[in-house]
Amino acid sequence: SNYKDGICTRVYGTFQDIDARKLDKIELSRSRKLFEEILNAAIGIGVIVTDINGTITYFNNAAEKLIGYEAHEVVGKHNPSLFLSVTEIMQRGKEQGVEVDGFESRLKVWDVDGPEQRMWTYIRKDRSEVIVPTIVTPLRDTDNSIYGYLGIATIPG
Repeated sequence: SNYKDGICTRVYGTFQDIDARKLDKIELSRSRKLFEEILNAAIGIGVIVTDINGTITYFNNAAEKLIGYEAHEVVGKHNPSLFLSVTEIMQRGKEQGVEVDGFESRLKVWDVDGPEQRMWTYIRKDRSEVIVPTIVTPLRDTDNSIYGYLGIATIPG
């Protein structure tokens, strides 16, 4: 029996599951915090992440400095056509034979096998332009389906 002199000496299942789940959550939030600290410490490296529809989900400090928008102005509200040269996106589409009209189809220009680096023109919030080497790579889940895009801009200086 699990009781000895009326005192519970053993509990199965539920508590252990809750503990494991709680630890997983703590671990996940720790690694997310670490991930964000690394990305924000990466001075000179602008990191922009979007979901599958192109909506920006992450915009680090260096991206803010490079482009002039603050994360809260773009995360969950805009896609990169806010600050990327549409002409260049169209050009990229032509090279790949991708029909480019709305932003969703513009994303397809980045559906490549691996990371691809090229020069991209960013139109800053103050409307000035800066040309920066940028690596864009599709983010794939364990089924190899694309769930978002990662852009890494190497800022000169």
